[in-house]
Amino acid sequence: MVNRFQHVMNTPEPTKDIQIDVSGIKVLKFSATWCGPCKALTEALKGVDIGVPIVEIDVDKNQNLAQQYNIRGVPTLILAQDGKEVKRIVGAASIDQLKEMVN
Repeated sequence: MVNRFQHVMNTPEPTKDIQIDVSGIKVLKFSATWCGPCKALTEALKGVDIGVPIVEIDVDKNQNLAQQYNIRGVPTLILAQDGKEVKRIVGAASIDQLKEMVN
């Protein structure tokens, strides 16, 4: 099984700016360790190829990035092209919704 997640979760301090590779098209998955729907979505996505990379971002450890993308609830999935938001899903999403978002 190929791990399709890029984890951006372990920055040393919660408000430290992090750098993510924003080139191309990606799904930015904003979540939190305490979030039940986030955990369920992560499990559901294991082994599923949606056609684009998924970058998982912990909002508690990456607050500046969450503010940059105006994250108000988790999970939030953002389809981004070259760092710019194209589409957004807030809340638990099905695999079909995610596949539809990237098409």
